[in-house]
Parts: sequence; structure tokens; C-alpha cells
Amino acid sequence: MKSKLTKLATAAMVFIACVIGLYLFHGSQDVFASMLEKIEHIESFTYQHKMTIKGMVSNLAQDFPITLESTVYVSDRYGIRQDMQMGSSTISIIYIPADSNVITQLLPMSKNYIYATMTNEQVQEKLRKTNPKGMIEEFKSFAYKNLGIKTIDGFEAEGIEVDDQNFMAGVFETAVGRLWIDITSQLPVRIEIDGTSADGQTETKIIAYDFDWLSLVEPEIFEINIPPDYTLHGEIDISDNETAAVNGLRLFAEITDGQYPSNLDIFTTKMEALEGLVGDLAQPDAAINPDMPFTKEQLEKMNNIVAACSFYAKLLKDGKEPVYFGEKVTAENENMPLLTWKVSENEYRVIFGNLHTENVSIEGLSELENDPDFIAVMEAPRKTETAAIVETFLAHQADKWHLTAGDKIVAHSSITLTAWPKEPQPMQIALPYPNAALQSVKLGDVPLVSKMLDKGNYEIEIPYAELEHGRKDMEFVWTVSLSELQKVDYGYRTVLKSLLNVSSYKLDFVLEPDCNYTNSQDSTLTEWRLFAWSSTPFPNNLFGSCGITIRKLP
Repeated sequence: MKSKLTKLATAAMVFIACVIGLYLFHGSQDVFASMLEKIEHIESFTYQHKMTIKGMVSNLAQDFPITLESTVYVSDRYGIRQDMQMGSSTISIIYIPADSNVITQLLPMSKNYIYATMTNEQVQEKLRKTNPKGMIEEFKSFAYKNLGIKTIDGFEAEGIEVDDQNFMAGVFETAVGRLWIDITSQLPVRIEIDGTSADGQTETKIIAYDFDWLSLVEPEIFEINIPPDYTLHGEIDISDNETAAVNGLRLFAEITDGQYPSNLDIFTTKMEALEGLVGDLAQPDAAINPDMPFTKEQLEKMNNIVAACSFYAKLLKDGKEPVYFGEKVTAENENMPLLTWKVSENEYRVIFGNLHTENVSIEGLSELENDPDFIAVMEAPRKTETAAIVETFLAHQADKWHLTAGDKIVAHSSITLTAWPKEPQPMQIALPYPNAALQSVKLGDVPLVSKMLDKGNYEIEIPYAELEHGRKDMEFVWTVSLSELQKVDYGYRTVLKSLLNVSSYKLDFVLEPDCNYTNSQDSTLTEWRLFAWSSTPFPNNLFGSCGITIRKLP
């Protein structure tokens, strides 16, 4: 079962990571002028690409990092090929021909393939930005600071760093990039990009390294070879034009019951789209292929959504001053602006909440943005992303157990709801020990009413109106005597049990100053992590047991 869950988590990662791979080099001083001239005629090369992702991927909690590594082949004449591996398994092969706007992606784990359409301009821009001159020009197009000279991968290299809100726009919410140049060959030796998404919940580190600028890549490498037993699993359009963007927003709204992405970077958008589909995956009787957990229709929807991100990034790049209101505006706000951008000195283009488009004057845009109803929507909390419709509550849980005077444990269980039943109903929880006692429950800052059903089991009245207004964080405070835990020679052993079905669980232990206990292995520790688990939306609430290395002071 664990293997199956890991594969499913990996599949979700791949869907996001492969798309990001297509956008690695999106996006004046003459410091590098001689270098640009020197590398003008490089026709082919290879490099290694590593992407490490840590944090939240929709309802897939990844406290441990997932690393995907690739070999990338680049040719001015033939295009680009990227072979992506996880461990020893090849999980994706992407072909971007120089003479076509159709990208082919093979997914060997599931024996599927996907066709993705870009505009000719996008393909040429991609090819330009993956040659050495394009890499340097992309970094130079932003203000940068010099990092001095350091030894990087065995080379004496000079570095620059870009920290600009528009760097990697459309891929991450924020990103910092570093480019290192070999001072002898005047060629790039390493590129680093640190990106954040989902309001900082997800961190991604991308490294391009081990460049072989003298590689003569054989033409056969770029020949698209689809094995006969592979099945077409999606035809998607990630063109960066208005029509594709509107279609992407429409598909997102279909998945999420009328909501739009909270931010138009690829990572956040695809995570929230996955959240909209997690209900099907969370059902106990769902028949899921962990190598390809989504249907052809679902996969096409998720990937076509990326067109909205592509279009937004293009507007930023072209200086069109785009403003996006999707964090608050939904399909219900039919005549409110969802995305606006400048088309001339006196005119703006607007995509509205119901996805119709029109041009308005500066005065007309001002009227839209100053409408009292629009202001009220923008000041209200974001409506919660549509939760999966399941039979019970699902969540992530992080516990902190405080050992206090009198051998009493005061536990704080922080719950973030990810899904709940469509029809309002009470939440039922079970504390880890029958003799534990619930002290209080809050949803956000709202105290909730609880009722004891029997020893250790409680029923909580959930105000669904608060859920609809975006409040999903709950705080449970409960107590238990240390004597309820199993006494062992090194201290104590506790059961590992969440209050309800969860997709991730953490347990930290804290020794309060008045508890009269110390960590028996390291007396300097007063707080440490006992356990951490994370998986896919398949629910679980039992995780075995673990030891607590403590001893009582004389």
C-alpha cells in the first residue's frame, strides 16, 4: 500500500514538474559582452537538470523533498529533448522540435503520451532561452547584483543574482535566480532558481549544471519515438494567447465549482486544480492506477489550465501591466474584473468573472474597480477552495505535546481541513487514549461546541458558513496523564493516532520548565520531532507507535 501511495504522490509531482521544465528560462550592462560574442556559434550542447520540491502539492503533503533529475539535449537545428528520472526510473521524456509547435511528452511509467501545443513564437522563445546566449540575456534583462568569484562545480566562476518580482513570472509566485560563469571559458557552469508557490507553502529548487558546450548531439536523439504499446492520454493547448487563457480559466472553474486560481503561477494553479480533483482520489473504493491516477479528460483539463499562466506571464513580459483578481473574484461575480491589462494609453482589456471579454476605457476600468460590490468582494476572505465531496472529514494534522508539572501532557492538535461532507454534519474525533480529555476546540478564532460520546470520543458541531468563508484551520486542546503511555526502559512509548483521517501527521514533544523531566539522550533538548508522516489523499489515522526518550529528574 505504501508503494502505491508513493507512486501516486510522484505522479502528481511529475504533472507539475514536467510543465515547469518547459518554462525554465522564462521571463543593460555590457559586463558579459565578450562572452556573448564568444558563444554566438554554439549549435548544440547538453546539461543536467535537478528539481527538488518540498511542501504541499494540493492535498498531497510532502514534508520530505522529492527530487527529479533530467538530462537535457539542446540543438539549434533539431530542438530540445528532456529525459526526466526519479531514482533509476525514467518517468518523462519531452520532445520540443525546432520546426514544430507541437510538443510530445512520453510517460513511461503508465505507457502514455501527451501532445501539447504552443504558439510558434513560444517555441522559438523557448529555444532561444535554452541556448547559452539566451540564458545570459534572460538574467541580464533584470536588475542583478554581483556575487563575486567562487569555486562552483570545480570551476572558478563569477556569479550574478536576480531577485525581481517578474523573474520566472507565471511559473512561481516568487523566485530568485543565480547564474555562474566560468571566468576562463566565459560559459555558464551553473544556474540556480529558488521558487516559492502557494503562499510560501511549497519550495522548489531548480539547478542546471554539468553543461557540455562541446557536445555534438546526434540527430537521432531528437527523433520522436512513441512505442507502439503507448496510448494517447491527452491533447493540450498551452498557447499564450487570450483564447487559450480564457479556456484555461473556464476549465479551472469547472474543476473547482466556480473558483479561479488564487495566483497565476503554474505551481499554485496546478496544485489548486489537483485539489479540485482530490475527492475522486479520496474515496475508499476509488479504482486508481497510481502510475496514471487521472483520466484523459482530467489530465487535459489540468494541463490546458496552464495556458492562463502562460498568457499572464506573456503580459508581464510585454509590459502590459496585468492585474489579476482571481484570489477573490469567482464565476458568481459575473460582471466583475478577473484579469485586466493595458492595450493602449487609454484602453484596457478585461476578462470578467463570467469569462466574457471586452475593451474598456481608463474611466470604465476605474468604475469597475471602484464599484462598491467589487470592493466588498476584494475585502472579504477568499472563499475556500472547493473541498472534495467525501463521506467524512479529511485533514492534515500537526501535534505538539507539552509535558507539564504533575506528569500531565497538554496536547495542541492543529488541524487543517482539506475536505468535508457536502451536507452539514458534526465532526467525530477520537483522542489517542480513552482517558484523554478534550478541553477546547476552535475553528479559526471561533470557539466550537463539543459533546462527549464515550471515553475519548467526541462530536464537534461544525459551522459550515465559516468553512465557506475560508476558515479551515482548527485547534484542539486535550490532556492526558503520562501514566497512560507505555513505560519502557528508555522512557515511554506512545501510540501514533490522529484525531480523524489525515493525509499528513506530525508529532513534536516539548518539555516545559516545570515538568521535572529531561531528554535521556540529549539533556540540551527541550523540544524535538517524534514522528512525521505524509502521503496522498488516501485517509489514515493510525501510524503505529514511537518512543519518547525522557527520564524523571531526581
